Amino acid sequence: MTEELQEYLKNDQLPFSNNELTEVILMIYNLIDWTIRDRCPIIEVSEQTVVRRSSKDNSIFKEFLTPVDFRPVFELVIERDAIIKRHLRLLDQTEIKSTYCIE
Repeated sequence: MTEELQEYLKNDQLPFSNNELTEVILMIYNLIDWTIRDRCPIIEVSEQTVVRRSSKDNSIFKEFLTPVDFRPVFELVIERDAIIKRHLRLLDQTEIKSTYCIE
């Protein structure tokens, strides 16, 4: 996992205005940060869940329910944030799930 991304996440200089920031956007940045710290680089996002997995054996590290679909917001964050875009790679995408890997 990258030190550049960790340092970036500490700075709180997100490419969203205060009017654009939502709890879901902030939660996505927190998820990425927690994923780096826990060394579980796989994030799966479906309509009602987010799962963090280990890359070694694909085991679930953490799973939680979401009140809204995080997938479109993940796409927005990746589109808008050049640092996140550089370090978050889409591994697989279906109608029901998007899987990302932090590099």
